[in-house]
Amino acid sequence: MREVKIMEDIKVQQIEALKMADEYLRKLIPSMEEVIGELNGEEKEDTQEYLEQVIEGLNFMIETFNVTMSLINEEKIVIDKDEINREVLNLSDAMISRNYRQAATVMDSGILPFLKAFASSAALYV
Repeated sequence: MREVKIMEDIKVQQIEALKMADEYLRKLIPSMEEVIGELNGEEKEDTQEYLEQVIEGLNFMIETFNVTMSLINEEKIVIDKDEINREVLNLSDAMISRNYRQAATVMDSGILPFLKAFASSAALYV
């Protein structure tokens, strides 16, 4: 009986986290799309700072995904954690080498699809 209550409490906390993620992703996705455009040629003087903020937001959403993954993927795998981990490593490599065009490509082709899938999943609990 106690285990059932704990599982119910965890699910409530996961749903709360998904509601917060839904709101946060509504801002993060357009910001990432904007920074991708800037990195692909429309760079502004604050693009690097903006990129760092977007990456911090991405890290926050990955942490949120990690604590909600069991609920999102409860019935079937909607978001593959191994796939997003590969994309994050690719982004990290691009950032370490300061290859910002490659970072933009990884964000566009690998990270944004994850964020959009996460947003769609989160929206189911709002």
